[in-house]
Amino acid sequence: MLFFFFLFGCATGTPPILQEDAVTFSYGAGTEKFTEAAHIDGIFKAIARIEANSGGRRYPPFRVALMLKPPSLMRIETIPAIGPPDFFLALTHDTLKAFLPAKQEFYQGRASRENLALFFPVSLPPEDMVHILMGTPPGITGKNLTFREGAADGKRWLDVSSPDGKKIMALRMDGVANRLAEMDIFAPNGEILYTASYNEYSRVGDNIDLPQRITILLSETNLTVAVRYSDMELSRETDETLFDLALPPGLTPIILDPGDTGASMKENK
Repeated sequence: MLFFFFLFGCATGTPPILQEDAVTFSYGAGTEKFTEAAHIDGIFKAIARIEANSGGRRYPPFRVALMLKPPSLMRIETIPAIGPPDFFLALTHDTLKAFLPAKQEFYQGRASRENLALFFPVSLPPEDMVHILMGTPPGITGKNLTFREGAADGKRWLDVSSPDGKKIMALRMDGVANRLAEMDIFAPNGEILYTASYNEYSRVGDNIDLPQRITILLSETNLTVAVRYSDMELSRETDETLFDLALPPGLTPIILDPGDTGASMKENK
């Protein structure tokens, strides 16, 4: 399944002007468009063409149809050259479901980075994946975060650190319309988990600019993924059942968390 080569974030930092905000981001007046895009209420729909390169090995491009809604709703199905979709994946808050029609296998479990890793080559939180594929930073929780904001080479940048001084995220705007250009997401040990760059912004919905091209570098595996969107749409639909994946008649789901008594098991009863 070449489809699994999606994923995530980039940016650099320069010596800053210190700013602090107890709960929310403080991007400054010049980044109002970006904060608006980061709080989209509707459903993002698009066709994505995906190419992957790992260690010099290039994989054939493939296409998927996807729907995204922050913070953690996602539905994806492949668009093969011939025939019906051959892979479906759905994230509905705390539940992950996947269906492989050719094998008649239906998987269900918690929406965790461990379960995502069964279908993707890296282990990342579902919320991170949804935000990054939409061109917005993952949500930040917690208080007393430190924000270091500044400008270099005509571009604004923002570093976000935890109360103990460890960098969580680094963002860089494009210097033209103050849209997100690059993003780095850091591990607790200070190493970069993944890097993403965003280009070719297009106006979608109610005057919101979203990127049509996303390039993702996964540091651990040296995997580069290029995502190119077409037919981008923002829908005001609120029905979250659109993201669910129904169990096909006659199939018994393969439970990914057999010892779990949480939502995924309850939903299957």
